[in-house]
Amino acid sequence: MIGIRARVMVIGLVSGLAMGCAGGPGGGGGASPGPVVDAQGGEGLALSKSQMRERAIGVLSELAFDSEPEVRANAIEALQAVPTRVEPIVRASLQDSNVGVRYAAAMTVGQLQLRDTTALVRPLLDDPSVVVRCAAIFALHRNGVRHDLTPIADMLNGRDFSSASMGAFMLGELGDASAAPMLRSAAKRSHFDHPDARNMQLSIAEALYKLGDPAAGDVIRAAIYPNTVQGFEQAALAAQIIGEVGDESAVAQLIRIVERTRSGAAQATGPDDYLYPAELRLAASAALARLGYPDGWYVGERYRTDPSPALRAQAAHTLGRTGLGRDVAALNGMLGDPDKRVRVAAAGGILNAIERPTRPKPRGG
Repeated sequence: MIGIRARVMVIGLVSGLAMGCAGGPGGGGGASPGPVVDAQGGEGLALSKSQMRERAIGVLSELAFDSEPEVRANAIEALQAVPTRVEPIVRASLQDSNVGVRYAAAMTVGQLQLRDTTALVRPLLDDPSVVVRCAAIFALHRNGVRHDLTPIADMLNGRDFSSASMGAFMLGELGDASAAPMLRSAAKRSHFDHPDARNMQLSIAEALYKLGDPAAGDVIRAAIYPNTVQGFEQAALAAQIIGEVGDESAVAQLIRIVERTRSGAAQATGPDDYLYPAELRLAASAALARLGYPDGWYVGERYRTDPSPALRAQAAHTLGRTGLGRDVAALNGMLGDPDKRVRVAAAGGILNAIERPTRPKPRGG
């Protein structure tokens, strides 16, 4: 969430936090028992972009105060595309009862450099949660208020791999190359056969890449091809990171992930003929779009009415990145999805497509 791993879609560091009393598991707002009927009905095409934008902001502004913490945190991240509209919500969310939501709000203050909200972050330096305290330090630093970064370093070197991943992300975002040796040292203890350890390794590689170490890209690209079923989560995360850091050397790999068939034929004979699972193909399509190649829009289109709310949400994220006119119209229709997480993803997709469009690469010649 927080641009911290779309944290709405594939894995999301915020959803990796203990979300407290988030209610029971499940879809939030009710997971649909079958494929969602396309609610678009032509409405998406009839509405102007400004109307769809306002509708999306309205949906997110409401869900930012939902009863489920994960939904609140996701809505805050999705609203980052419109800083002036997210700032009042962030100010309230800094005092949220949930750790994950406070973390999301503090990180947003840092990433968007919301200087007028900096004073409200200071009390979080004494928060009972270490991840929130570190997010507050990050927010202050990003807004020009120097603070001791030792707590972030301690979190990076701590025993909890999920928290260490957050620490690595913060150091990468702060852009201080002097943190590189510390990150490399932390990477040496991440070679355990555990999902959180593998995620940490990727987060460290992402941070090092941001700090100017091109060799770190090898670690990220190598993770795209999973050796086991359990490795698909890391592969999807690696694809997302590639899109975020803009590693164009991985374009050919991503295209193979999207297009490769079980039969080896150049064209798939049906939706089940693709070699890689939907989650990974969606992540690769979104990454390609961020790199200027929105041709994978059809993958998002294929799964936007899937029975699985998780796949519908990820499809919405992908369509928000490909950002073609028909994609935005489809996302507008998804704002009526019965699952709250899908509505958050669809609204965030609309804002990404309108506020932060990706420029397609010129073709030919």
